[in-house]
Amino acid sequence: MPHVPTVKDLKREAIYKAQKAGHKLEQAKRGVVREAEDFLKPPSTITEVERFFEDAWKDDIKPAAAKLNVNIKREMSELGKDISDLLHSNKSTSAIAAGFSDLSKKISNNPVMKALGNFCSKMGNLVSSLAGNDKDRSKAWENVKKAAAKVGAEIKKAVGVEKSSGFAR
Repeated sequence: MPHVPTVKDLKREAIYKAQKAGHKLEQAKRGVVREAEDFLKPPSTITEVERFFEDAWKDDIKPAAAKLNVNIKREMSELGKDISDLLHSNKSTSAIAAGFSDLSKKISNNPVMKALGNFCSKMGNLVSSLAGNDKDRSKAWENVKKAAAKVGAEIKKAVGVEKSSGFAR
């Protein structure tokens, strides 16, 4: 006998589709605003970096991270605060790079946090490359993008596994 959806099933599906449509609208709005800003003034490299992280956070990491268990979310939140504090400090470039290296070592031993630790390590290399040549900077930037994608993939993998794994709620 085929499964007949209940009202609860239909409501959940409607909410999911509405959220998905809302996210698509938000992405489109973000793109239009950026195009207008870029028309008036070409974006700086730092603006492009900020946009990359904004997109990665809003489009990939945040939606999946909402399903992680509370301990991992808490650890991610603390790491995020530490990163923000580091980036907004008045420390030298080398001190910020060292700070990222230190953060990469202060994480727990689960796949999501390991990926975030690797991301911090790659960010430290990127910050260090700012004093280097363009080739170093390009390679470091590519490594940061790969590490950010790995964070998203690990979060998605964690929330897609059985609840007994301890990584998903």
